[in-house]
Amino acid sequence: MPEPELQDIPVGHLTVVRDDVAAQKEEAQGTLQLIGKLPIEHQEDLDFAGEMLTEIKGKVKALEDRRGKATRGLLDSLNVIRSWFKPPLTYYGECEIALKRKISDYTQARRREQEEALRVAGQASMAGNAQVAQQALQAASDAQVHKVVGVTMRDVVKFEVFDSTQVPRQFLCVNNAAIQQYIQANGADVQIPGVRIYKDTQIAARAR
Repeated sequence: MPEPELQDIPVGHLTVVRDDVAAQKEEAQGTLQLIGKLPIEHQEDLDFAGEMLTEIKGKVKALEDRRGKATRGLLDSLNVIRSWFKPPLTYYGECEIALKRKISDYTQARRREQEEALRVAGQASMAGNAQVAQQALQAASDAQVHKVVGVTMRDVVKFEVFDSTQVPRQFLCVNNAAIQQYIQANGADVQIPGVRIYKDTQIAARAR
């Protein structure tokens, strides 16, 4: 399969688009100021606001369509360039993950050896066996992991949940999606303890 080619970037055309969009910005700012002063107190006001809303939706759609046309070639070229870098970056990313895993495994193994040696040393010391205690302490020292140039190793505390029924309430999250789905299935009159269910007005408009 042939490698995709970079697209020519029509700089002159983009300059025209930039200037046109800048003019649209001024118009949009003026429209926003007008809306801030627009009262809706009668049906005529509502009708006018509805006409303005559909007109704005039309302008938004036109801008988005023009943006898509203006950036299509740029996005195609960007995707081509990204495709060049993706394979080596992917392999190097996997290299980094593999090396970090091996370093972590080694570090954890040495730490376990050190902890075990210290445990033996403590028991030997309590039993009055100085020779064994000294040998164990030496083993613990030998198991010490030293710093590696350019590599930072630090302890990170992590967790895993093994029984969610025992997790305190303060660490639990409300499932908003499940609540919304339950309300849609059972209607607005359904009761859910701790949840206030109310009706709101959602506005949608067609572009014209």
